[in-house]
Amino acid sequence: MIRRLSLEPVLKRLQQSGFYYGSITAIQAKTLLQDQAVGKFLVRDSSDTRHLFTITLVTSNGVTNIRIIFCKSFFSLDKNDAFTRQPISNDSEKDQATPKFDCVVKLVFYYMLSSRILFKKNGIATGHTFLLLSPLYKEVSSLQHLCRRTLHSQILTAKYESTAISNQLRCYLTAYPYPV
Repeated sequence: MIRRLSLEPVLKRLQQSGFYYGSITAIQAKTLLQDQAVGKFLVRDSSDTRHLFTITLVTSNGVTNIRIIFCKSFFSLDKNDAFTRQPISNDSEKDQATPKFDCVVKLVFYYMLSSRILFKKNGIATGHTFLLLSPLYKEVSSLQHLCRRTLHSQILTAKYESTAISNQLRCYLTAYPYPV
């Protein structure tokens, strides 16, 4: 059984993100995303009791759902899903595991960065390409949180230690360390 206590920080970060919609259904998520651009997404509670969360996203083929797996205290995408499977060209790639994260927002951020690189390289892809380009925010974040995300995006590659910021601001930034 999953320990609830271990998921509280994950839920807090998800709620802070602004793109977590909680217990909406797949139909409700599809309605929210139906007129959005390819790459727009949200995170919601999974309707499948074997999983905690689902990413609902717009692809070139319409809106789809990708399950987020929680196993041994780590989150990863369901590698059995046609949208997340990548063609495997050699045996060494077969041995590589799906990336795993201790936080759902960290997982989303990783795939957003990967998607942006792919998008810049190939443009809007057709077929079953998994692109997380931009979240559909549930509500407008506080000005304080918007500033935090902006600061993260500006100093993403810089180390906080080498950046001239106060300890109080450094602590606030590390409480939600993502520009998304």
